[in-house]
Amino acid sequence: MVILITGASHTGKTLLAQRLLEKLKFPYLSIDHLKMGLIRSGNTALTPEDDEKLTDYLWPIVREIIKTAIENEQDLIVEGCYVPFSWRAELDGRYQKDIRFICLAMTEDYIDAHFGEIEKHGSDIEKRLFDDCTKEELKAENRRYAEGFTEAGERVALIENDYQSVTAKITEMLEKEAKTMKTTDENLTPGKHFPENMTAPDRGEILAALAGFGIAGGDEIRLIDTSHGADDIRLNYIIDKKWVLRFCNAPEMTEKRMNELNRLIGRYKDFGLRCPAFIPDKDGAFFRGWHELVCYLAEYVDLPLGDELSPEEQDALWPEVLESVARFAERYKNVDLIDTMGMYSLFDLAPYDIAVGKDEKQQNFERLTEKLREMGETALAERLEKKHSEVREKLRAVYRELPRCVFQADENLSNVLIDENKHMAGLIDFNNAGTEVIVNQFANLGGGFDEDTLEPIGAGTRLENYLKGEKKLRARMLGIYHATELEERAMEWYGWIAAAAGWPQVCFFIAGLESEKLRGEILDLLALIAELPCD
Repeated sequence: MVILITGASHTGKTLLAQRLLEKLKFPYLSIDHLKMGLIRSGNTALTPEDDEKLTDYLWPIVREIIKTAIENEQDLIVEGCYVPFSWRAELDGRYQKDIRFICLAMTEDYIDAHFGEIEKHGSDIEKRLFDDCTKEELKAENRRYAEGFTEAGERVALIENDYQSVTAKITEMLEKEAKTMKTTDENLTPGKHFPENMTAPDRGEILAALAGFGIAGGDEIRLIDTSHGADDIRLNYIIDKKWVLRFCNAPEMTEKRMNELNRLIGRYKDFGLRCPAFIPDKDGAFFRGWHELVCYLAEYVDLPLGDELSPEEQDALWPEVLESVARFAERYKNVDLIDTMGMYSLFDLAPYDIAVGKDEKQQNFERLTEKLREMGETALAERLEKKHSEVREKLRAVYRELPRCVFQADENLSNVLIDENKHMAGLIDFNNAGTEVIVNQFANLGGGFDEDTLEPIGAGTRLENYLKGEKKLRARMLGIYHATELEERAMEWYGWIAAAAGWPQVCFFIAGLESEKLRGEILDLLALIAELPCD
């Protein structure tokens, strides 16, 4: 690890470097000593007063010393004021990952309140031969450092009240980092679905990408790899429990899409839920290229997820989620609708369905009827298809008249944040968000056919349990959301489509059809579904 300490004069850089030397036992290079050695030896005609020229002269030398230390896997503390604001631009990711940068700067109020002490302690570590800095000069120099490095995307350690507490925190953090840094990169290895012929970003490249969004840091980085193969790469780096930096190849995520989502996230925040917004860079762009991938940055909300609860606790949480969806629809009905459709949309296709040319429910239903035909159950497949066509035609005739809302659209418990009392606190993962017919969204949040029960319980029992669940769902949602008579009828139709062609249901039906134990029960259940009234 190389610790690079800079800042204005009198900010205690040398004292901090000395303390780190004593704590960490790292060797220490003073850029001031290097400067005076070069000047006194006649290697340069520059004088100690030539600050800007000295930075241009000294930094390339210091930079190469830092690179050499990292290449040789040696620890080093480098301290001095001759560090350019753009220092990262001259060190690529493989070096940056081993550098910890610290800039100290005092606020004007601190200088006003402690100027006498600052002068008194100016020679605590090294005797200053010349020290006639005025209060105003000191303010100007500290302001220049703080503003310059902040604009460059660096984190500045501001001394506002107490120098000791600021430097003690830095020392503690670096001491902890020094103990763990050698094993940290092991946690950044992608999972089995990440392509073997691709290289994931290393720590330095992650930090460089983060700096591109104007944010310095990265003391703690954790990878969550949700990739599904070469065509769907999703590397999610949780940084300091404040940010999520995602590297991906999702073509459906565009600058326009990110702006849409941030507006939606803003509404959810106004609604009282904690939701992570996307962070643009200084030019207002959300995406930055990285080899064949792109990366973008979002806030990180450090709360547990609903799917981490026990089954009993999840059952208690789910009604809160349903009520939240209904209240949100009531408040934001027909507000700021967007062209991107939600994942449950029929007829108007969601982004992932456009390439196929069919909505997901149609695809699921065709998979089910194809399975029935393979088993010789053609008559049952035809009865289901007839019912399916009738219900779709009813919906097609009215769906454009039905109120809509832009939803997060994937409100399963793995996307629901919970507070310390295990109540709903927020939502994550807005990638499937879009405009949806409100009652279709409601219908897709219903239950199923006891999919977790893999022993026979009777087709009639499964259907009865499903219908009871749907009745409770409808009462709960429509007790909050004020639906029209047409919406109430349409919700029943959408409910039939969800029951017969929802992804979890179809997966259960097919698995049951392939099971000797459940095959007869599932065939009977599908026959009952085909006869459900949908007036």
